[in-house]
Amino acid sequence: RAKRYTMTVDQCFERVFQACIDQHGLNWLYPPMQACLYGIHHGRGDDGLHGVSAHSIEIWNENDELVAGELGTAVGCIYTSLTGFYTESGAGSVQLLALSHWLQKCGFKLWDLGMFIDYKASLGAGLLPRDAFLKLYASWRQVKDATLQCEQKTNCQQIVNDVVKQQQKPNEENSIEMKENETVDETQATEKMSKNKQKKLAKMERRKQAKAKQQQKPSNGDTDDDKQI
Repeated sequence: RAKRYTMTVDQCFERVFQACIDQHGLNWLYPPMQACLYGIHHGRGDDGLHGVSAHSIEIWNENDELVAGELGTAVGCIYTSLTGFYTESGAGSVQLLALSHWLQKCGFKLWDLGMFIDYKASLGAGLLPRDAFLKLYASWRQVKDATLQCEQKTNCQQIVNDVVKQQQKPNEENSIEMKENETVDETQATEKMSKNKQKKLAKMERRKQAKAKQQQKPSNGDTDDDKQI
């Protein structure tokens, strides 16, 4: 299903904002909150915002229609989902799946999905104790390595595949290293076995030679006189 959709970030903030209101009503997005989020979005980079930024995530179908999206904020390497919408069945789940992998690709370490809901758990979300969450939040909001950008429409399935492939690469490298170590161990064992075999053969040869020499010596009673007739 994901291959039918593409994703962008911050390409139509106002449209996503309005689509969320259209689907959920004003709810908590009352005018003062709208003004706050718009201000954060347009004021990105302002020192007074202390690194906080507001973003829109957009999902497009094959007809280039905006069919799902969400509003969120970022600080450090933490992304927080605020609210979202969808107009096409399944597009919302694709958006969460693609976004989760895109956040990893962009260097984010923590994704705050807000209230725990079963469908979020079905997509891999989990619960954190409050103390653990606050500790992670305080630490990772100081990390400045993450940047949420996606200007060009990127296929959602490709986003997932790229990240999965990147995650598998270290495992493959570790597997190769383990195989190389196993090969070295086997070689060493073979060499050790070969040396032991050589020693054994050498010992057998020495015994054989000693036995042959012993057989060549005349016995104590077998003198020249005895051989005379």
